[in-house]
Amino acid sequence: MATYDYQVIHVSDHAIYQEFINKTTGKNIIAFDLEGVRLSRVGRCTIMTVGILDNYLITSYVIDLLLDDKDLINTAMTYIKNLLEDDNIIKIIHDCRSDSDVLYRHHNIKITNVFDTSVAQMIYSKKTVRDNLNNTLLYNNCKQNKYRPELARDFYKNNPEYWGSRPMTGQMIDHAGSDVLNLHELYDKYRENIDKNLFNKIKDESTKAVKEYLEMPEHKIIYVHDSKMGRVIGRNGCNLALIQKNTGAIIACNTSNGFLVLAPNNNIIDLVERMIKSYC
Repeated sequence: MATYDYQVIHVSDHAIYQEFINKTTGKNIIAFDLEGVRLSRVGRCTIMTVGILDNYLITSYVIDLLLDDKDLINTAMTYIKNLLEDDNIIKIIHDCRSDSDVLYRHHNIKITNVFDTSVAQMIYSKKTVRDNLNNTLLYNNCKQNKYRPELARDFYKNNPEYWGSRPMTGQMIDHAGSDVLNLHELYDKYRENIDKNLFNKIKDESTKAVKEYLEMPEHKIIYVHDSKMGRVIGRNGCNLALIQKNTGAIIACNTSNGFLVLAPNNNIIDLVERMIKSYC
């Protein structure tokens, strides 16, 4: 069994950016993740992270989109766009649906050749719903992201603007870089344990996942009082799942005061809103 080492690097100046280019040039597999404030087509994308595997050393490069050096960020974004749109490079992402929507609507980036580990886990474990990254890592005997529980418990709850706070602290940089650190190992586990046909099926379903949110042109935030949230969501999300099943809409994320709904037209959004309000 391979043993991996890990490091997180903040791309904070041109010298580190050049290192980032040198390390990614010629790679045919990268890991990728986004962070932001209420990350969605109506929120803000503030951080991109790219994970590189080099002789069992996994490096997570954290690109701060709010950095004062706008020339550096503009140059980096041009390079990242080319990287993500390159059909010859596999991008390992855990649940690419929202990220692909954000990339296109905020940055005009059309990501290609995605291996979605949430899709892989559904197919591999024969589940019908996506699992979170840490549960997926645990299932496959991979190292978990130790920061995820404390992020949800301590940081997001107390500061919904966490990923927009500046300057970035060392702790924030470690948090931002942490999710991509384990994706190469997870990808390698799937490659070891599945045959070519199943791998190709995962790739095909990952391509569909990339388009899932993008193909929903209309959106609306449906506001719900905090005291009613639990009633709307239902046990283990059963009410939201039922609404999505009956309407074909996507309830993409739980904002601080409501739900972002994506749908093919406004009539369906109106229907979803009536159904949500019926639980209030």
